[in-house]
Amino acid sequence: MKKIKIIFIVIIIMTSKELYSQCDSNNAVFASNPENVRYLKYFNYLNRFDSASVMYTFGETRICTDSTTERILLKILFDSKFVYYGDSSTQGVDNILTNVSETNTFVYSRNSRIKFFRKMSKIVPCGVGFGGGGGSGEETFTDEDYFWYTGQNRISDHSQWVLQLLKTSDRTVVFTVDSVGIAPNPDSILALRYGTNPTLMNHEINLPNEWADSSVFLRIQIYRTGPTPYVMEMKILSYVISSSTNLEYIHPLNNKCSDQEWERLEEKYFFELLTYCDSVKINGGRLESELTLSTQLNSSQDSIFLNRYYDYVCPNNNCYWKEKDTFYFNPWYISGIDEGNSGFSNAGAKSR
Repeated sequence: MKKIKIIFIVIIIMTSKELYSQCDSNNAVFASNPENVRYLKYFNYLNRFDSASVMYTFGETRICTDSTTERILLKILFDSKFVYYGDSSTQGVDNILTNVSETNTFVYSRNSRIKFFRKMSKIVPCGVGFGGGGGSGEETFTDEDYFWYTGQNRISDHSQWVLQLLKTSDRTVVFTVDSVGIAPNPDSILALRYGTNPTLMNHEINLPNEWADSSVFLRIQIYRTGPTPYVMEMKILSYVISSSTNLEYIHPLNNKCSDQEWERLEEKYFFELLTYCDSVKINGGRLESELTLSTQLNSSQDSIFLNRYYDYVCPNNNCYWKEKDTFYFNPWYISGIDEGNSGFSNAGAKSR
């Protein structure tokens, strides 16, 4: 255990610029309009055990050539406000979750590549130590293993997620794009990951030319085998800044962006949100609920947003925020944010 403590200390004090050298701020996508809101949705799967959980998150799918990029949206087949539960009676493929884990259909050209964000991780509840040693002998750990400290024998199941390409016409699998999983750890304090580059979050893979110019779609096939009585569960997550911009297994907090860079991204998200909403209101439109319900703002930003586009009304003592019928453009807010001088604290923003 002394070795483990030393590794924690060494990693945590590494705060040099090299840790943040990959912040992809120039290519960040912000949920500042309905199209981007739909794009920044992620399938999230959770397999719980008594004192740990394993998780898989997938999204931001793009089909790329040397000159074009096409976004592929997830097909949302259940109400994203709720958790969707898998099959508790079957070992192996969980058809309940697999059947709601698809993208929209698309057609790609020859020599195309697929890019996507995929994060596999473990969760240990607060107050639960890592416990236990390494089984029959002392384990050797690397800096990368920091992300996977879980505690010996805390993971009971095999959990596996396979990203498949299927033909639309007959729903047959024609190509396995990606396959990763986490295995039981009876003799290790680590979560034992396996598969195709399991310790990368951002991926780019060549697609087979054989199925170019055909209608296809992507599906995640979910496997679960093991003794746990629980079921795997699924949620639809929404973020306001693209996860690929900031997340990778390169830092104790998985962050590619420094705190200052992230604050700047949050300010840019707010600026782009106001810019889009202003354009809608100037042209006499109404704000889409899909957009307004997805905002993630700190208290100062939220106050500006509400007072800019809504009136607080109380008919018959029934008070609520009502969208303004008349909009008066005030460029001060936008110009201040655009210059990075908004003066608003980002404390409490929930998107990271």
